[in-house]
Amino acid sequence: YASPLKLEETPEKIRVETGTMAFTVSKTGFYLFDEVYLDLNSDVKFAQDELVTSKVPISLSFRGKAHYGHLDKTTYKLEVEEKGTEKIGLKASGWFQAEDGSRYGQWIVRIHAFKGKSFARVYHTFVYTGYPQNRYNDKYKGLKLPENETTEAIQIKVPIALHSGERKVSFGVEGANPVSFIQPGTL
Repeated sequence: YASPLKLEETPEKIRVETGTMAFTVSKTGFYLFDEVYLDLNSDVKFAQDELVTSKVPISLSFRGKAHYGHLDKTTYKLEVEEKGTEKIGLKASGWFQAEDGSRYGQWIVRIHAFKGKSFARVYHTFVYTGYPQNRYNDKYKGLKLPENETTEAIQIKVPIALHSGERKVSFGVEGANPVSFIQPGTL
């Protein structure tokens, strides 16, 4: 039988369909997801009115400046790591970059999609490229060291489009209960 799990790759993007969900990731600038669709009417098609989120940026703040994954146009890379009948795995990597071109910290994101599931599992690795505090290592005693470079914040902004009849959206981490956001006035 044919698996509902599908992968379509073009020079601009990779699109994955699980049967109940479809998403795209750009090859030209990294957003966690460019688009995510849920098959809300169970017709195995993904129409514009089933779009639940788009342009999900990842960012971090360093010295008061925002650095984004999608601004890295030189080292950003997206590839298919796994393509099977039960699971598809994508790997994206690059640098956090500010509007002025400065960079701080690398990132690696793996996205796993599963046959028939309406969720994706995301593994995010931050590669710290700053200068850490070394006050605990004896070999640094008495030396003038550069200022500690602290990451101030890490963010993933997910714009959500709730459709007619929907009341909540949930996010979760493995081994813990999901967090649900309930649309005001629906309880």
